[in-house]
Amino acid sequence: MHQPPQVIVAEDAQTDDDRSEIESIATSSTSISSSILDYRIENGRTYHRYKDGKYVLPNDESESDRLDMQHEIFLYTIGGRLGQAPSCDKEARVGRVLDVGTGTGIWAIDFGELHPEAEVYGVDLSPIQPEFTPPNVRFEIDDVDEDWTYSQPFDYIHSRFMTGAITDWRKFFRSAYDNLNPGGWFEVQDADINPQSDDNTFPKDCALAEYVNLLQEGATMAGCDYVDIPGLSCLMEEVGFTDVSVQMFKWPINPWAKDPKYKTLGLWTQDNFSSALHALCMALFTRVLEWTQEEVEVFLINVRNDVKNTNYHAYFRIYCVVGRKPETQAEKTPAAPPQIPSLAAPAATSPTSPATPATAGSTSPKSLKSPQSPKSPVTPSKAATAAQEKS
Repeated sequence: MHQPPQVIVAEDAQTDDDRSEIESIATSSTSISSSILDYRIENGRTYHRYKDGKYVLPNDESESDRLDMQHEIFLYTIGGRLGQAPSCDKEARVGRVLDVGTGTGIWAIDFGELHPEAEVYGVDLSPIQPEFTPPNVRFEIDDVDEDWTYSQPFDYIHSRFMTGAITDWRKFFRSAYDNLNPGGWFEVQDADINPQSDDNTFPKDCALAEYVNLLQEGATMAGCDYVDIPGLSCLMEEVGFTDVSVQMFKWPINPWAKDPKYKTLGLWTQDNFSSALHALCMALFTRVLEWTQEEVEVFLINVRNDVKNTNYHAYFRIYCVVGRKPETQAEKTPAAPPQIPSLAAPAATSPTSPATPATAGSTSPKSLKSPQSPKSPVTPSKAATAAQEKS
């Protein structure tokens, strides 16, 4: 898919399941064991207990609030849509949907409300989803790095910001492919954590650049690399997906941009990423790189200052990679590689106006509260239940 380059113009210089059938859920599955809820407490943050230590981001209230804000930023970026796959069209009729790494469950809940005809399942290592959800939304505790054992395939599988959490992307894509109905869609929404600058104002030796390098080093040592997101389109095709497309969006790291929409994105990204700095690195730096908590806290002072520095005209690249499982054997002929949008810096004198992201009809995030409906149990998957019994 060809996408015209997005040029952000800087403002004038500034000084500053059906894993278990709904109607026959066993009593042992409807309650979460105390061992899973007994979160790991470390450096003032809480972390998941199931598969203890595998995922390095915390699951406390502060991180939940950040994830919900991040969801709103994404909605603002792509015009209020939950994704770029046809399954996210309002008029689409969708059957079974899987949200991988559901986090707080906000995406799954929004999708369930938009598509009351769908059965939406969210999976995560942490049971931090709300108690009250739409009646067609269910959550499970599971590890998507393990073999998937769903009894029925899905029509749409969604994944967001899982880079740094998946150990084997080929296996992950194969699991998604094998668990889709023919004609079903798979969408990966993710970010390149390396800040980019079209006018070379982001220094490669600043604290933020060092922070990103250390994140990548720690993730590699932990076995969960930050992958090249556009390159995942080729992997999708190798696994067997067709109609693969890639779309790229820009999130300014702070409100340095002149365009009002990019300035709004910058304000929200600065707030969200400033909160993410601690969450992303504390476990990695202390467990893997063997820093002390105090060393991390001191280091982050300069990193936060860089995030706020509007002289750095930097942005993150956000991607939507979408593919479809062929409906027939004849469709499995590999498609031509998608065109990745050029990210070359524009000429300094270019008068081109930026291609701005569409809004969701408002310049402020919507309320994060969802209407109360029947209580939705968060159930351990069969694999999670078996793991608990062994322990």
